[in-house]
Amino acid sequence: MKMIHPVTEEQCRPHCGKTIVAVMHDGTEITGVLSEVKDGKLYLNSEQSVQTNRAGKKKKSVKKSGRKGQAKLNAASYALYPAFPAGPAIVLDLALIALLFVLI
Repeated sequence: MKMIHPVTEEQCRPHCGKTIVAVMHDGTEITGVLSEVKDGKLYLNSEQSVQTNRAGKKKKSVKKSGRKGQAKLNAASYALYPAFPAGPAIVLDLALIALLFVLI
C-alpha cells in the first residue's frame, strides 16, 4: 500500500486504473478503481471514463489492422480489472478525503 500525500489532482492522476482506498474525514473507507480525476473530484469504478479512453485507441487500431484489431481490443477491455469486482460508480470530492492509499 502506498499513501498519497497531499491528496491533490496532480498526485492522484498517475494512479488512474489502480485500486485505491479512500478514508473520509468521518472514518468511512471506500475502495474502488480510480477511473478519472478532474474538477476536484475522484471518479471510481466509472465505466464511461474507461470507455472514453479506449475509444481513441480503438480508432487508431482499426485503421491499422482492420476488424481483427477491433475485436482484440474489445476482448481485452473486459479483462482490465480481473481481480477487482466492479462496484457502483462513485464520485468523491477531494476536500472530503482524509487519507488516500493505492493498493500495490
